[in-house]
Amino acid sequence: MNTPVWRCVSRAWSGRTRSGLAFRRRAVSRDLSVRNVWEAREIATRPGGTEFELSTPDDYTILGVVLSEDVITRQANFLHNPDRVLHMLRSQSALEVKEQHKAALWGFVQQALATFCENPENLHQPAVRKVLGDNLLMAMGAMLEDAQPMVTAESISHQSYRRLLSRAREYVLENMSEPVTVLDLCNQLHVSRRTLQNAFHAILGIGPNAWLKRIRLNAVRRELISPWSQSTTVKDAAMQWGCWHLGQFATDYQQLFAEKPSLTLHQRDAGMGVRELHPIPDLNKLT
Repeated sequence: MNTPVWRCVSRAWSGRTRSGLAFRRRAVSRDLSVRNVWEAREIATRPGGTEFELSTPDDYTILGVVLSEDVITRQANFLHNPDRVLHMLRSQSALEVKEQHKAALWGFVQQALATFCENPENLHQPAVRKVLGDNLLMAMGAMLEDAQPMVTAESISHQSYRRLLSRAREYVLENMSEPVTVLDLCNQLHVSRRTLQNAFHAILGIGPNAWLKRIRLNAVRRELISPWSQSTTVKDAAMQWGCWHLGQFATDYQQLFAEKPSLTLHQRDAGMGVRELHPIPDLNKLT
């Protein structure tokens, strides 16, 4: 199946909000600051001038409606609590709305687009524009008045996992001169092994052991590469970083760097220059 990617920048001026209404199937947001999937009861919102990226199925339909904050302020009587609506539009990236209100707005906009595509000259009539604009505003108001910020148990746990992994990263960076274990992280972060495991798998797609092993393997490689290292043998470098099972260490090292650790050391001794490390999943780019 083709998966189109929509990379858009709202061209609305400052003080306006762009709302995206997803219909037929689901859209996956590629923006890490918003919920991953938009469901039937959700809309996405963006202030004017901000960028968003969206990956959609091939039969996906989206409507974008630009609403000026000045209109909400001037026509405040049509909303029960206009300040609340404005606050949500400014601060939330996704809102939960009632399906019937979203469907009503979709139907109205779809009908208007079809009608005026066939007879665009009708939009020149002031009375038509007034009724059309007022009806659109009322449909938007009905949907937004009952809207709620999208806060789910899933999103709350995801945020907690991100904070937990950020703390894990900070601890590892503060202790780069010694090997850090999963037990160290559990003790320092005051969490169970299972919680740590769930957090790493949810955010990075790998377990904490695999992440820490990659850090240790890169640390050993730095020792084997550096001409200033005090390690004169592979065993010295491996033991310095807690890699006590030399057979397993050699296997893991070769899988990660596509060469034996003895070859890395030989290249250093032969003056063949610095070679690359292997990238470690970056906790700066938490999802």
